[in-house]
Amino acid sequence: MGGLWQELSYYVTKIKKIFKEQGAAIPIGFTTSDVNLEAPKLYDNGFDIMFVRILKEISMGMYTLNMNMAYQDGIMEIYEGLTSTTQKVYKSATLYLLEKGVLTLPPKVTMPKSTFKWIQPFQ
Repeated sequence: MGGLWQELSYYVTKIKKIFKEQGAAIPIGFTTSDVNLEAPKLYDNGFDIMFVRILKEISMGMYTLNMNMAYQDGIMEIYEGLTSTTQKVYKSATLYLLEKGVLTLPPKVTMPKSTFKWIQPFQ
């Protein structure tokens, strides 16, 4: 997950550029002074990855919804790239949590071994 910050910083830079071109103020949270990469971990391994996974679940839907409201090529490219990154991180987090036994599998459903024809009582 350490590479996530580096991957997302590319999009932050693109978004900052768009804000500047539009004459908009750069929001808080978009500068290096807003993030302390040297801060100690707050949570055990597992919870942090689970949290990232949940954020990525939400992000997958949000990027798709926001893409539908974008009309500039550059902004659509950002959403397209963020969607791809999000899917990759979500998959990675899911596989990690499964490997570590943190994520529980859904209940199993017995799959049918053959097909059958429905009998229609009234014809």
